[in-house]
Amino acid sequence: MPWNKELFDTLSVREQFRDNYWHTKDPILAERLLWRINVFRHLVHLLPHESILEFGSGDGLFTEVINTATHGRNQLTSATFSEDSGKTRSVPAGVERVNLRSSPEALQGRTFNFIIVMDLLDGRTAGETLSLIYDLLAPGGQVVFSESNPWNLMLRFRRLLSRLIKRRDPRTLMSRSSLYELLSEIGFIRIFAVFVDFMYAPLTKGLINRLQGISVILENFPIIRTYAGAILIHAQKTNRARPIKPRLAMILAKG
Repeated sequence: MPWNKELFDTLSVREQFRDNYWHTKDPILAERLLWRINVFRHLVHLLPHESILEFGSGDGLFTEVINTATHGRNQLTSATFSEDSGKTRSVPAGVERVNLRSSPEALQGRTFNFIIVMDLLDGRTAGETLSLIYDLLAPGGQVVFSESNPWNLMLRFRRLLSRLIKRRDPRTLMSRSSLYELLSEIGFIRIFAVFVDFMYAPLTKGLINRLQGISVILENFPIIRTYAGAILIHAQKTNRARPIKPRLAMILAKG
């Protein structure tokens, strides 16, 4: 696979930023991760013994959630791009943990039925990342992404404050339309992308528990839903060989 330093560095930063947010700012982290794995299972119609790759697993928190939800009946591989800082959890029995920074060849030649990606697609490297994910999917395989929505008003406010105190958000987030276009260009089929989740800080856990119904309403309300906290994306790999389109060829050439 065509790894390069910029790709490694970007994915590592995205992993660390996401994990730090989960541990320090997310008021309903356990509930949110449970909701996301249940959505994943519903979207892909997961069956026992099918293989799953968690692409960009960070410290392994979501790995535990996936393994628990699947009762250990699926071949689960947890792949991280970050240096081992000593904070990484011990993986559950039967789960394969690989560090692609120290062992970039670990997934060489392998494919998976399903891939799940959490807040990892970056505007600087999204083309390369999606191309790698496409190659890691078995024919007909499916991938589910959960990405931060750059149109979210609270995110914009936080980024303004971060600039004022000179602590910039290191991510280059992509809009739903940009992600959809790039996925289609790379060769994915049956793509859909929806805005989800209005339950996030500074709301407290107590308020979120009372307002969950309102979040569902807002997710289905025209215009307002475009300001949700996340973009949920599902896509599938075709059973046929993909064409290398001009723009993708240029992206890969940069590696």
